[in-house]
Amino acid sequence: MAQELDFGDEKLTANQKDIVINKLRDILLHERQNAPKFKYENYTDVKTVEFGKRFFKYFKAHEELIQEFYPPANDAIFQLSDKSFINELKDYLVGLETAKASDYKINDHKCDKIFAAAKLPSAAAEYNFNQDYDNALTFFKIKQHPTIQKLHKIVRGAIKDDIKSPFSIVNTRAWTTSPKTAHVGVFKNHTDHFCSGHLKIMVYLNPMNKDYGYIIFNENEIIDQPAGTCILFRNSMVEHRGVPGETYDRVCIEITIQRTFVNLEQCHDGHPIGRHYASLNTALTENSEDKTIIFRRN
Repeated sequence: MAQELDFGDEKLTANQKDIVINKLRDILLHERQNAPKFKYENYTDVKTVEFGKRFFKYFKAHEELIQEFYPPANDAIFQLSDKSFINELKDYLVGLETAKASDYKINDHKCDKIFAAAKLPSAAAEYNFNQDYDNALTFFKIKQHPTIQKLHKIVRGAIKDDIKSPFSIVNTRAWTTSPKTAHVGVFKNHTDHFCSGHLKIMVYLNPMNKDYGYIIFNENEIIDQPAGTCILFRNSMVEHRGVPGETYDRVCIEITIQRTFVNLEQCHDGHPIGRHYASLNTALTENSEDKTIIFRRN
């Protein structure tokens, strides 16, 4: 049975692989039977809290299964050492279409794989916060592209020992933050409240300093770092905030990953306001229409 899943780690025995397959099938079938997929046209129709009520327990069960066989992941900092590749990433972003969060009032960006919830005003008291957020950030519409695939390959090699298990590359997005916007109160300490098993890698294409901006984790500044600094962190377990530059735009690429039993690639365009997969079945299977479980292999 285990041959139906191309495990990314040969350390698991044949018996362990069979245990994983059987438990995964149970979790995935239970989700299909009890947590129907969202069907919506308007991003504001589905709140993150509602998504969590439907799907969180299945992602949690999956990560608990991962933890039976693999230790917890680490946070880490590493560098893109090839300056020419850093410039290649910058050049790629320059040629892309851009958008504001407020542009995503309807589902005009395919959301069949990635769950997204627009950060739009939901009450009068929140309007200034959301308007300032919208004004400060500009998102790039990242497509599937050799440059992004190259970045994924480099990142995967750099973090595999810290993740401690195989993992899926879920979503890639990028944005610029305008300088001198910290005073508006937009960029506050927060955790991302993602489903279990997710981590992020932040890739900074400019130096991390007061001129270009930097990031704070649990009140510890990550600053005075060169362009190409990458930070792997457990985004829902660590309070963090981005600090905009005083002089220049802060340019970031964000890669979301999920610990899995198989190394899986991102096979869709990046979603500018996407969070994570729209369900555990979407994350792990090829077919979600009936009781047949067909595991993703790449």
